[in-house]
Amino acid sequence: MSKEINITETYHYINWVIRSFHFDDSTKEDLAQEIIIKVLINKHSFESRSKYKTWVYSIARNHCINYKKRRYDIYKKFQDWDDNSIIMLRYNEVNSDETISLIRKCIRELPLIYRIVIVYYFFYSMKYKEISEELNVPIGTIKSRLNTGKRLLKYSISRELFFRE
Repeated sequence: MSKEINITETYHYINWVIRSFHFDDSTKEDLAQEIIIKVLINKHSFESRSKYKTWVYSIARNHCINYKKRRYDIYKKFQDWDDNSIIMLRYNEVNSDETISLIRKCIRELPLIYRIVIVYYFFYSMKYKEISEELNVPIGTIKSRLNTGKRLLKYSISRELFFRE
């Protein structure tokens, strides 16, 4: 490439491209940084057959599409989420670090009364009766909190993966 890259101009253009994907602000910023690095690393592969902006646009667009695909693939995993899926967390059998950290983040964000029951049941393998005795709460309440906690957790994960983009 004969002309030097104007990083500020390129960065603004990348942000313009990313805006069309409707990501939240922190995701936009992260993606913009990843894309600018990708552009700088691959600037030697730019050929003058097309315009510079067209080349940057294709890199930015493809990067955003790939990001959405990754997030959607994780989202699809949780459509049929059951008790065994949570148990796999304890043994770190979930595929990626990103998935594990997302689930743990969502568990931390649960209201305390549900989070405690989820953690006792899935991570400490406690039975309803044991949790009931530990928390001094009737077994029916434990069952109710566990089901509500699982529902809230599934919703929270779905929201994080699918709707915050």
